[in-house]
Amino acid sequence: MQHHKTKHYLFVLLKVAIVVIAFFVIYTRLAQDDFSFHDFIRVLKLYDVLSFTPLCCFLLFSIANWGIEFLKWQSFVASVRKINFKESIQQSLGAQTLAFITPNRIGEYGAKALFYPKTKRKSIFEMTFFHNAHQLLATVIFGIVGLVLLQKWLWLSIILGVISIGICIVLMLKKQAIKGYTLQELWKHYVQIPPKNRNLNFLFSILRYLIFAHQFYFVLQFFQVEITYLNTMSCIASMYILASFVPAISIFDVVIKAGVAVVLFGAFGVNDWIVLTTSTLLFLGNMAIPALFGSYVVWNFNTKTEVVC
Repeated sequence: MQHHKTKHYLFVLLKVAIVVIAFFVIYTRLAQDDFSFHDFIRVLKLYDVLSFTPLCCFLLFSIANWGIEFLKWQSFVASVRKINFKESIQQSLGAQTLAFITPNRIGEYGAKALFYPKTKRKSIFEMTFFHNAHQLLATVIFGIVGLVLLQKWLWLSIILGVISIGICIVLMLKKQAIKGYTLQELWKHYVQIPPKNRNLNFLFSILRYLIFAHQFYFVLQFFQVEITYLNTMSCIASMYILASFVPAISIFDVVIKAGVAVVLFGAFGVNDWIVLTTSTLLFLGNMAIPALFGSYVVWNFNTKTEVVC
């Protein structure tokens, strides 16, 4: 009995710690010395981005982004255990909170596995890995195209860049491979997933990429940025692929993306404050707010009642 109470209190303490850390990370990101929350609001007001139309457009993109993510996980995990849309929302948001505060989003693996019985957790680890690998592959494909378009006058740089990206992918897969697996074993498990599930998940990954990339583009349009669609999308694609291979927790991942974006868009004369404000907006809509909702899921999580049988 005493052991059970101790385990219960430790579990509650862990939930409190996760929620507090998530809030702290969000606060820290919004309170940077070089870009304060006051600067963020000032730029938004200056360009009237907080008005009804821009705000609704931005929120619709974020809702679509996460809506696709919920469908993506629901359809993909069906080969292990069928879940409904509500369960997919809970699992995805809860995992987002853990991913938000852990290096390389590693917390997402354990968080999703907790929703399933022990007999299925190994399979859920694998499915989470493949789920994320599809999204990474979509980022790499569009990123290579973006780099080529930005560097089309330097073919040597393109060749070296593609080789470097290939090396990074291999190293990243080795680092993120599930403990106890080789890449060959992971591939063996991957091909056992029904082709329909694999293909649908990858299509969802491409669609989700296009949604958040165009969200970045349209937010820049709200700031009246004078840059062509092709150059904008090339910069966005290059930003995501370059930032994807830097190990970091979510807060630093956002800072890295913002830094890369400032350099890339700066080459086309885009104001640094506009790029930073855009990056912060996307951080709020696609990472921070979902992590806050996920904190509610974590807080109310109960291993006895929430585990999917």
